[in-house]
Amino acid sequence: MIPTKKWGDGQGGLIGCRIRFCMFDAANDVVWHILAGLCARTDYVIGTPYGIMRGEGDLYDLVEDNIGEPLRLHVYNSETDQVREIVIIPNEEWGGEGLLGCDVGYG
Repeated sequence: MIPTKKWGDGQGGLIGCRIRFCMFDAANDVVWHILAGLCARTDYVIGTPYGIMRGEGDLYDLVEDNIGEPLRLHVYNSETDQVREIVIIPNEEWGGEGLLGCDVGYG
């Protein structure tokens, strides 16, 4: 790749994209895409203050370990380009599927 100002949207980038640095203790490359509920298809669970999630089953294990208890999650929204912390209480009373009341896709 040869960096050039011809790429991108004319905002001064040299590699055809914008890069944004955000500091999150538990965030890594593993994300869970919310398919329903929160903000469907734009919210991504990217971490938790309780520790690093490294694989597909980690979110499910965390949810199951916290049934009926407040669970803090870091959620990235692709439309607003913002990360927020949410608190949910996993249970089967959401009126939707599973302990979160929504479908969740990994990756």
